[in-house]
Amino acid sequence: MVTCGRIVTPRPRAGRGARAAPPAGAGQPRRQQPRRRVPAPGHLSLAAAGADDDAAPPPNSSSAFSFDASDPAAWAARRAADAAVDRFVVGAPPGSVTRVGVGAGEAAHHLIASLAAASGAGRLPASLTVACAGAPAAAEAGLAGLAPAPPPASGAAFPVTDVFFVSAHGLDQTTRPGLAYLTGAGPAGDCPNPGAPQPALDETLAGARAAKAVVALVSPDAAAGGGAAGRLGPGPLPVLVEAGEAWEAAAEELDDAFLGDATVWRRPAAGPCGPDSGLNPRGGPDPHLTPDGSCTLLDVWFDCPLRLVDDEGVPYEVVVGVLRAIPGVRDAGLVPGGAPGAAVAGVVAGVGPGGAPLIVEAGGGGGE
Repeated sequence: MVTCGRIVTPRPRAGRGARAAPPAGAGQPRRQQPRRRVPAPGHLSLAAAGADDDAAPPPNSSSAFSFDASDPAAWAARRAADAAVDRFVVGAPPGSVTRVGVGAGEAAHHLIASLAAASGAGRLPASLTVACAGAPAAAEAGLAGLAPAPPPASGAAFPVTDVFFVSAHGLDQTTRPGLAYLTGAGPAGDCPNPGAPQPALDETLAGARAAKAVVALVSPDAAAGGGAAGRLGPGPLPVLVEAGEAWEAAAEELDDAFLGDATVWRRPAAGPCGPDSGLNPRGGPDPHLTPDGSCTLLDVWFDCPLRLVDDEGVPYEVVVGVLRAIPGVRDAGLVPGGAPGAAVAGVVAGVGPGGAPLIVEAGGGGGE
């Protein structure tokens, strides 16, 4: 395997085995779906593939919107977004939340839909505005009838928000004073839109650091903290690096820093990437670039909990320091528990009583 300019012998991964065969019917023409009704601004209706538009949503769903209703993971993500909006926006003290931020990632669509449904039901203040990381999320929020937040102050990268929601692919419930998390993962190979563009990691991190409070939404299998160590990983640690020739030198140093524990992959412009993607580790023919063309995204893929060479318990702050010391590295999708932008709470989908979303608070409380 050629990984970022060097030849790497892939290490065996426990439980991976041979790559699964393509599903039956792969490569066949897709059956045309019936046209869906367009929801009115501020209210999104259920339009699941193959389902009647007027079908009632499953129990415990506070509202409905366009997504695959037959997918339990989608319902869990939707309920997590509903729980987050109910607790931290609708249930906030009057006047305390007038500006909400939504970071880029898989949870963004669900959060925008939850906010739009709450707005359509008259549960949000008329003055509420929403700031989104990345143009796709901002466009979706506009189509949903949500009022855009004013632009950031001069010199700021993102507007200040009262609460900022991030889509996290890892959450460490053991860290304090805040919850450490990983954000910025690319589309999964089995996600509903595997050709989706890469998330705006730079804007998401800027929004989290500028926010008064950060809430992370994460799936149960990605939430750490169940064991004694509670380490983040395995999986990708996204790193934003300068484009041009600088990215290759940065990739070499990243490979050295995590030698033996991880491999480095460059993101393509759209779709999944990583060891199981079957794609070129150098980003393929169309690698990802930020809108201004100045940066690209690398993923440090861990086979094990996140660590540095010979140090399994290294603090996350130390890992971030090592990353930022590498020439060409602009930022990373690892937010330590004591850093600006750390989460005050994590809404973990589908693991609470009765399968309800579980809200893990940094203060030690939580539960739904």
